[in-house]
Amino acid sequence: MESTAFIKGVDKMDYRFKVVVQVKDSLSEEEKKQVLNKINFLKKVLKLNQINECEFVSQKVDNTDFSRVYGLFMQLEEMKEFFNKLEYYDYIDDEVEVAV
Repeated sequence: MESTAFIKGVDKMDYRFKVVVQVKDSLSEEEKKQVLNKINFLKKVLKLNQINECEFVSQKVDNTDFSRVYGLFMQLEEMKEFFNKLEYYDYIDDEVEVAV
C-alpha cells in the first residue's frame, strides 16, 4: 500500500474490531491507485488507524468503533474483486467475516 504512517505498539487489547485488506498484485497501476485512494479516503473519513500495511482498527474511545471499522469492511466488500484478502474481525464476540 501507499506509504502511510503506521501506529506503533498497538496491541489487540487496544481495539475490539479489525479489518485486514490485501490488494491484488495483479491489478494494473491505475486500478491499484484507485483502490488505494479509496482505502485512504475511507480511513480518513472513518477515522481509522492503520497498524501495519494491511490492518485497520479503531481504538476504543467510544461505542462508534464497531460502525467505523465495519463501515470500511462493507465499503470495500463492494470492490472485493480487487483484493486477495478482505476480512473483518470482531474480538468481542470472537467472530470473523471473510469476503475474500
